[in-house]
Amino acid sequence: MGKSNSSQRLKALMQIQNINQSDIVEKTGLPKSAVSMYVNGKRLPPQDKLTIIADAFNVDEVWLMGYDVPMLKDKAEQITDYMVDILDDENLLSVSHDMKLMDDESKKRLASYAKFLLNEQKEQEDN
Repeated sequence: MGKSNSSQRLKALMQIQNINQSDIVEKTGLPKSAVSMYVNGKRLPPQDKLTIIADAFNVDEVWLMGYDVPMLKDKAEQITDYMVDILDDENLLSVSHDMKLMDDESKKRLASYAKFLLNEQKEQEDN
């Protein structure tokens, strides 16, 4: 079983879920200074803080500690939630249908564009 560190995993979590340190602070209630130290590797998060972060973002606490285990706590539950979201939104349903017809390169381009739009939205919300 491989092991990285919590700082690397927090950075990976932020990238994968397209969140920033402020989002972690807001969702967990942890102090901004503590989150900054955890992300920058200046301090290891204590067990109780790892649990809070893991629960808030539905990731496995052991993964967050840096061990080579699956990231998600409960893949089946998360997949079900995603499917419900897709089925409840005509736009998401249409995009998911269209994606089945795309080649891999087009799927990558669409995913990249979606991240761009989300980042643009976040910047507008922050201003």
